[in-house]
Amino acid sequence: MTTRRTDSRITSLSQEVSSPVNQTLGRLPPAQRAPAREIVACEVDVIEKLLADGRDGTWAAHTVATVRMLGHEWAARGWPLDPLLAVLGMVAERIAEVLITSEKGEVSDRLGMIAQAGNRFLAELFSGYQELTRPATHKSDPEAAALALFRRREVRPGTEVAQAYGVIACRGASEAPIAFDAFGAWLARQADHGVLSLLCSEGGYVLAPADDLTGALAFARRMREHLPRNVWSGVSWRVREEVPEGRTEAVEVLTSALASRRPPGSYQLGDVLVECAILRQPSVSGLLARLIEPVVRNAVLLETLSSLIGAGGNRSKTATDLVIHRSTVEYRLAQIKRLTGHAPSSSRSLQVLAAALTAYEAARCTLDGLSHWDLKER
Repeated sequence: MTTRRTDSRITSLSQEVSSPVNQTLGRLPPAQRAPAREIVACEVDVIEKLLADGRDGTWAAHTVATVRMLGHEWAARGWPLDPLLAVLGMVAERIAEVLITSEKGEVSDRLGMIAQAGNRFLAELFSGYQELTRPATHKSDPEAAALALFRRREVRPGTEVAQAYGVIACRGASEAPIAFDAFGAWLARQADHGVLSLLCSEGGYVLAPADDLTGALAFARRMREHLPRNVWSGVSWRVREEVPEGRTEAVEVLTSALASRRPPGSYQLGDVLVECAILRQPSVSGLLARLIEPVVRNAVLLETLSSLIGAGGNRSKTATDLVIHRSTVEYRLAQIKRLTGHAPSSSRSLQVLAAALTAYEAARCTLDGLSHWDLKER
């Protein structure tokens, strides 16, 4: 099992693979370089995590969603994908070189995993890119109006728009397209009430006229009844002129919920304040992620800590949930204290450890670049 790095987890390994990669990044147009670096960091992180976990070909659903949404973002800006794919191919090759030179012994099995993970990353990114660059189809008035509001453009003459909207961003984490047929039919009926929407097979946006956030959340709850179960939604509210900012917030909420492995559902900013703060403060998230890293690398301790957090710190309930003796729980918690310096039996320390777990998951997903996710007019 390789040693896993955090903070630094993305930063340090990115530095190790950066020399030839940065030269190639420098050949990209200036506007593409920062987003490309974010995608490179995501690839490094995904490969590193698969190596640390010893998983061969098994990807978590939220990882697939994360990479595909990065493809969305690249396509949304109208950029060609080929130059980026060339850079990402070099990343996997460089990671393999670093592994060979830094570790002794048999590494052929991990070299195979690197190649497989790198190819899978490219495939998922390409799938997300294709979602927004498929052949053009005629857009209905609600779709065209939604695009116009997102891009601060005038809507088509004769199209009524509201003074304010609940802005809802939706995303599924399944590798298969979402079964949007029934939801699409319900949504089409809402167009009579001024609801605008722009969907693809894996997600999209809904703009619902609303006087305030309470109204936006009420519509999101009604909408939730018609959405497939494996869908996450981020909800915000803005006046018409600020719909683009509402979209940014809704996607940030959505990606924060995915990063923290919240169950499918509808979320607003108040539900994911910690996660959003972690995504916005890399220095803090790095410190927290390094703190929890030794626990995360131990599946038994991670399961125990996660169960304890879910049980609100109740050790007896944790023992019952895990079907183990209370003394076993105490032993494992002592191990966690030894590794982190924080005793899970203390409510304050448990809060720190819970925040650290959130930081670890949020940093692992590398989702901060998705706050600018957009849907390309195709």
